[in-house]
Amino acid sequence: MEVKIKKINFNFLFRNRREDGILQKVRDKYNRKDLNVLIIGAGALANFVAINLTDLEVGKITIIDNDKIEETNLNRQILYFDSVGEHKASVLKKRLKEINNKNRYNYNLSYFDASSKKYFGWFNKPDILIDCVDNFKTRSILNKFAVKYKIPLISGGTSPLAGQIVVYVPGVTSCLSCELNIDKLAEKRESERRGCTEVPEGSVVTTNQIIGGLMVGELYRLLNGITPSPGTIKYISSEEERVGFVKSHKPCECHSKNNIKIPLSEKKKFKFSFPFVGWRNIKQLFTKEEI
Repeated sequence: MEVKIKKINFNFLFRNRREDGILQKVRDKYNRKDLNVLIIGAGALANFVAINLTDLEVGKITIIDNDKIEETNLNRQILYFDSVGEHKASVLKKRLKEINNKNRYNYNLSYFDASSKKYFGWFNKPDILIDCVDNFKTRSILNKFAVKYKIPLISGGTSPLAGQIVVYVPGVTSCLSCELNIDKLAEKRESERRGCTEVPEGSVVTTNQIIGGLMVGELYRLLNGITPSPGTIKYISSEEERVGFVKSHKPCECHSKNNIKIPLSEKKKFKFSFPFVGWRNIKQLFTKEEI
């Protein structure tokens, strides 16, 4: 007599434990002041996020941006008042250290794309990702990194009179692709991207200040054991209630899949000189850091 044994999947018994483990690790490192926070983008939104973030004394804060400061930025990027022509990430790091030198600050003058996987190595993997970028293509790539490496992501975006925030915690809330359909938006709007001087209504300081404060508020919730907001927080200045919440139906399971593909970028060619590797090439492998 043949006996058939039915296979039972016990993954559901351990799923919540793994999800809780992600947040618990973040909280433990925050309590030790050893949290590694990666801010992508150093524009108007990042100015207000960073100012609020420094007061939390998280540990290590790294800023990635390759843009330089222009005069048109000064109406809302308040920390760059005397630094036109300099790199945003470099100046932002300098200002943050002046505000609170109890954190460690790094910066890297590069564009965040698929080649940015170097930031996710085992020795420097960030614990929190904060999205302050100004385009859907970069945001889509950042979301894929968050899903692939199971890292909480706090994403914010603004317009002249409105803004929104999405908090992604693997297995707890939905990623940006499931919540906002960010991948399709990236395909559709990348060709329509324009600079801040070309849009009909320029960005204003107030919207970025509100959204930046709310983003750090959501981070504070995560760090103190409060459940992250499962949906989209919206601010619309023309509405009577101003701030509202669009709740998502359920968390996505993207983090449990093995088919997360990040588009390949062009490989950089390094020149070698005998007998030593060029110093400039070596410098490109490291972020600038000051403790």
